[in-house]
This record gives sequence, structure tokens and C-alpha cells, in this order.
Amino acid sequence: MQKKEARKKFLKLRSLLTNDEILYKSEQIFLVWKKTILSDYNSYHIFLTISDKNEIDTSFILNYLWMKQKKVYCSKVNNNSLLHYELTPETKLKKNWWGIPEPMDQKNILIKNIDCIFTPLLAYDILGNRVGYGKGYYDNFLRNYNFSTKIGVSFFDPIEAIEDITTSDIPLDYIITPSYCSGFPIEVK
Repeated sequence: MQKKEARKKFLKLRSLLTNDEILYKSEQIFLVWKKTILSDYNSYHIFLTISDKNEIDTSFILNYLWMKQKKVYCSKVNNNSLLHYELTPETKLKKNWWGIPEPMDQKNILIKNIDCIFTPLLAYDILGNRVGYGKGYYDNFLRNYNFSTKIGVSFFDPIEAIEDITTSDIPLDYIITPSYCSGFPIEVK
């Protein structure tokens, strides 16, 4: 499947989910993640949910990380790149023009190493290739920083293959869905 086709298909599938389904599936993703060693890192970068796009509600993971006193970071779009911020329970957020919650009134920071990053995605394949919204922000971020683990979270199972992957696409290390956590490649049953 081509990226453009995958974007269209999975945006449609997500649009059909009810708010209750999104919350339930998001909580299941959190519970699956919490049972793995992936919840034992010291620092995390997490994407903040675009609720208008029926994204996974990352607040379950975020609140758990704060409760465990982990370092948490998020990003803010700036021209063609991302600026980075420490995220605390006191951080004030404001939605940008795309509906992405972003820190406001905070100074961005330089980050060197983060143990783990949760990457947003629309679709992924059995080899860990992901399809995002198509702007390349996260691929650029992943290429330029040192992460020990790259995690995708999805309401859905993988597609067989994303056919138009390029060298600028950065694959995931793990995927977490409401029913499983898996490294790549994923065995298709």
C-alpha cells in the first residue's frame, strides 16, 4: 500500500471511532505498555493528542510517567522543524493551528539523549515502517537525535507493506496496540 492510500484509509477508520472507543482503546494501549520493560526508562518524549483527529489519548501514559517522576518532553512545530520542551503537570498548553496542544510561555530546551519516544502515526507495516501525516517532522526528529527506543501506538493492526518507503523514513522499534506490544518484524498470522 502506498503512503497516500494508507493515510486516507486509516484517517477514515479513525474517524469512525466513537469517543468511548477511543478512550477505551487508549487505556488498553497504556495497560499493555505498562506491563512491558518499555515503561522502565527514565526519560520519554511523547506526542500530545490531536483530539479532532481521533488520535490515541496519550494522557494515560503521560499521567503515569509523571506519577513515576520520569522526565517527559514534548515538541512544538516551528517552521519546518520541532522545538522541544520539558513537560510537567504545571505546563500550560494551547492548541496550535493544526489542533496540536503545545506548551506556551515556556523556553524551549536543547535535548541530547532521550531514552524513549512515542511517535504519532496513522499506519505501520510489519517491518516497523510508519506513515504519519506527511510533513516529515518526526522522521527529521528521529534522524537527528539519539533514542534508544522508538515506539508507535496504534488502534489498528499493521498492513503488509508500505511500498513507497524512502531512506528518509525512520522505522519504529516497537508497536503497541490495544491487544499487544511487538517488536519488528511482526509475524502475520
